[in-house]
Amino acid sequence: MIHLLDSAQEHKINLIQSACITLCNMASKPQLHQHFIYEPEISTIKNCLSNPIDKHKGNELVRYMIKLVCNLTKNPEMLIPLSKKGFLEELFILLDNEK
Repeated sequence: MIHLLDSAQEHKINLIQSACITLCNMASKPQLHQHFIYEPEISTIKNCLSNPIDKHKGNELVRYMIKLVCNLTKNPEMLIPLSKKGFLEELFILLDNEK
């Protein structure tokens, strides 16, 4: 699924959205959180959060990516890796833009 996000192309938006939903659901399980903090996963997720391919089409992927990161932040052990990669700043920017 990370490879789908990494090679995100707008013409594959439905497949990419399905991958985002699946990753978001996985991130709701604390026992799976460790799989999200390694490379290339963490950089791919950060890139999808920072540079969404659907920014002109309703931002569905952005919403799922925000939910994914919010699920990860529920685990205190995840805050340091996410913070080091700039996720929290990006999350606050996106949440502010959602208003």
